[in-house]
Amino acid sequence: MKSILTLKTALLLTFIASFNVVFANNIAVNNTKIHGKNVASDFQLVRFDVSWENSWRVSTNQNNWDAAWLFIKFRKNGSQNWQHATINYVDGTAANDGHTQGSGATIKAGTDGKGAFIYRSANGVGNVNFTSNSLRWNYGADGVADGDSVNVCVFAIEMVYVPQGQFYLGSGGSDIGGFYQAPTISNPYLVSSEAAITVGTTAGNLYYTGSYGDNAGPIPAAFPKGFNAFYCMKYEISQGQYAEFLNYLSSNQAATRFPNANGSFRHTIGGTYPNYTATAPNRACNYLSNIDGMAYADWSGLRPMSELEYEKACRGANQTAVANEFAFGSTTAVNAGGVLNDGTATETGDAGSNITYYNGLNILLRNGAFAGAGTDRQASGATYYGIMEMSGNVLEGCVVMSFPQGRDNFIAVNGNGALDANGNPNVTGWPLTGDQTSYGLGHRGGSMGNNPSYCLLSVRYYYYEQVNRQYYSGYRAVRSAN
Repeated sequence: MKSILTLKTALLLTFIASFNVVFANNIAVNNTKIHGKNVASDFQLVRFDVSWENSWRVSTNQNNWDAAWLFIKFRKNGSQNWQHATINYVDGTAANDGHTQGSGATIKAGTDGKGAFIYRSANGVGNVNFTSNSLRWNYGADGVADGDSVNVCVFAIEMVYVPQGQFYLGSGGSDIGGFYQAPTISNPYLVSSEAAITVGTTAGNLYYTGSYGDNAGPIPAAFPKGFNAFYCMKYEISQGQYAEFLNYLSSNQAATRFPNANGSFRHTIGGTYPNYTATAPNRACNYLSNIDGMAYADWSGLRPMSELEYEKACRGANQTAVANEFAFGSTTAVNAGGVLNDGTATETGDAGSNITYYNGLNILLRNGAFAGAGTDRQASGATYYGIMEMSGNVLEGCVVMSFPQGRDNFIAVNGNGALDANGNPNVTGWPLTGDQTSYGLGHRGGSMGNNPSYCLLSVRYYYYEQVNRQYYSGYRAVRSAN
């Protein structure tokens, strides 16, 4: 739903446009409205409720929580151009930042003003419904005058907090291109800080098997290594999310980013701008290149994931590496040989499955397809921190350290909420994005188009951008924690 907000009035408007992401854990933003307008300081409060299923916060073992990343887009009446709203930030404390957190919720705005996280304020497990929350939108900073009429939309993306801590790269097994501590292939490498990492065959250095890069380094201190805390999307970008993203771009931008693969390998995004839809909106989005995924990340205030962060998000901090393990910490995987409840919000693989890889079939499933009430990490196919489908389904696009284009050009800067006129990401500090064969970009995790050996946690087969838009390529983004 979209409604026009007239800021020159002092009326309390009953609602604003809200984007309801409905997939996997059924995250939804409801009951949104404008209130608390301050014409002297040019800000307005955006009120909303947000809910999702199977939430958690724990202070032992994983010591983490899941969250929703909230951001706001607005458009002046009569314009096609949706812009990213500036959320107030002072010190990250909701009260000081001018935000209101509902009962049981914590709101922490990003330092760059591009959005805010909302998550449980105390330990607990189960569904959440945080009501009567508000974000302070500094509309004056976005070039909106008191008398302008605008459309406003609130977006929500499920994320998982990955805490700071040391972790191992490589499993010590036979992973293709896998990392290890020289000179012994069976010895995983410990990442103990964000300091520069020396790459080479000298004892104690980081190295990797085979010719899966230029065998050079170092990995600079600025390259995100996964030691520092970050948030990772709980699920791969869904087809519903990507269709909505296209609809909030300009027509030229959307034309660049539209995969145009409807009907192929369970891809269901069709239609025309600005009314793209997905008939299976909960299903992971395939046919995404790294550039498509980076554009989505930039537009939403997130950023690409480095391949080192991928291993941290899967294996966990201070966890012993298991030789030849999948992202769910086991060497045993049960492949989906069929689909149950095909195309619905409860779509899943056949009984007992926890991954989709190639076995003569190319089965692409919805996000969170294997998780259910009472399922453990292995049964649900989850990482140590509760992130879903990091092995199989679709490839995970990421920035790799294989060549200088990645390791020397990538820093952990989050997206600015805008794309260039052609729909490309435009963030300084990200690898070059105009070249679809960039040696700075690659993939991890394998897919439903790969044999199981390519789906192992530490496999680096796609050590540079070997695929563009393929039926097995997808994306998920991360965001640096404050």
